[in-house]
Amino acid sequence: MSATFIFGCVHAQMKTNSINNDLAFSSPSASDFTTRYFPGINSKTFRNFKRSFPTIDNEAWYENEFAYIAKFSSNGIATMVAYGKNSSWHYTIRRYQENSLPKQVRFLVKSTYFDYMITGVDEVNVPQIPNLVYILRLREGNNLKTVRVNDGEIEVIAEFHE
Repeated sequence: MSATFIFGCVHAQMKTNSINNDLAFSSPSASDFTTRYFPGINSKTFRNFKRSFPTIDNEAWYENEFAYIAKFSSNGIATMVAYGKNSSWHYTIRRYQENSLPKQVRFLVKSTYFDYMITGVDEVNVPQIPNLVYILRLREGNNLKTVRVNDGEIEVIAEFHE
């Protein structure tokens, strides 16, 4: 469910930038993956991956009808990167905690939601958006918010009350 939510958020951002690439942002479910650690991944995709992430050796590869997806963890940061079947890079999502959040993003969020605790961060990087997009999960008591931070602006994209 988290991946669906993240992709939906990024997709909404893409639409605001007048870019619509459903193929890159379709959210894969567990049943969409046909192979775990796909040994038949094409060499160009694998080279692109190793060029971007040279010190990673614990990745797991998945394939669905649209993309090859690699998942790995490094220094406590879970990362997922997707490449199209033509080896083009589609997106990278890094998941981490507040202590790894860039200071300017943390300051922006904390100055607006000072009573809220940041419980998780998804950093989304897509080639069509010039800046990183941050999806932050916030909690204050029974109140939960999910906010998107992009280009110095905060937008509440979900609110819940337990």
